[in-house]
Amino acid sequence: RISLWNVRNGSLLLDMRADKFGDEATWVWSLRFVCNGAYLAVGDSVGKVTLWDMEFGTQTAVFSDHIADVTALAVESNSTVFYSAGADGSISQFRSVDPKKAKGVPTSSAGEYPAEAPLWVRTHTRRAHSHDVKALVIS
Repeated sequence: RISLWNVRNGSLLLDMRADKFGDEATWVWSLRFVCNGAYLAVGDSVGKVTLWDMEFGTQTAVFSDHIADVTALAVESNSTVFYSAGADGSISQFRSVDPKKAKGVPTSSAGEYPAEAPLWVRTHTRRAHSHDVKALVIS
């Protein structure tokens, strides 16, 4: 469960629930805002990276790149590229793409792109580590 609270008055703004994996609960291990706070990237205990729309509290993309817990997320300063790392020793890069310029990857069953929402794509994955990657820093 991911909850966003207003720290000034204590009110609940959004309440988002991660998907279950079988009968087991999914644990959230890492969180980072991307696209200047418009989206929340979430890494979980079943190897998924999920992007949540912070205006509506809905999932906009789910990537199942890792075979174990996603333990760290890091965002580039431009806020449109981020990285995930996990207990499987891999690091993946994700990038937002302007849907008007993207070709061949429809985001709806009608084959249309959302008018303004970015399309998220995984651009690279490397398994360069033999053990868990627990932290990422971008400078």
